[in-house]
Amino acid sequence: MDLIRCLIADVPQRMLCDIVKKVVEQDSSVELVGRVNTVDDIPLFIEQQSIDLLIVGIDSENLNLLYERMISVLSDVMVFGLINDGRGSLVYINDIGVDEMLGIINTYAKRVS
Repeated sequence: MDLIRCLIADVPQRMLCDIVKKVVEQDSSVELVGRVNTVDDIPLFIEQQSIDLLIVGIDSENLNLLYERMISVLSDVMVFGLINDGRGSLVYINDIGVDEMLGIINTYAKRVS
């Protein structure tokens, strides 16, 4: 199985970024390939290095802007957004199938039950 190549972007809170890095590094199926400071740096990074997963800090006020700027560039990349300093999250998966959708729903449902 190929490693999931992960990029962390725009997580300005050092403690949150360190936590995310440690979580990613604990999973042997994920390879942390880089970190960039802003979403503006993402397109250049992915021109040089392919990624499968983007973990990105999102302010709820710039969610639409991020979507408009990044979705065309990230069509084959899963995006996991940390909203408002990690208090919430958002997952974007292009061309999701029914099984994948139900898997995500069931995983969350088990967590909150």
